[in-house]
Amino acid sequence: STACNVGRLVRALQQPKAVLLEGPPGLGKTATVQALAQATGRRLLRINLSEQTDLLDLLGSDLPVAGAEVASFKWCDGALLRAMRCGDWVLLDEINLAP
Repeated sequence: STACNVGRLVRALQQPKAVLLEGPPGLGKTATVQALAQATGRRLLRINLSEQTDLLDLLGSDLPVAGAEVASFKWCDGALLRAMRCGDWVLLDEINLAP
């Protein structure tokens, strides 16, 4: 049941490990995580993965510094790394589509 699954998810979230929710589309996996994040006051970053997802977009990369006299680069955190540094929850949606 939905209540049973929510209880399992709440217990799993008490561990310092990633949680994998799997199942066919339309079961409410994403909605459940969004509701739990809201109920617990946690910020949630949802990242929709696809075949075009680039690791650099998730983790970050060195980007050119605009206006610099000499060619220089500065590290810019990607969305996943930024969220992890802030302690936010991250929902990697459609992880099965990632390269």
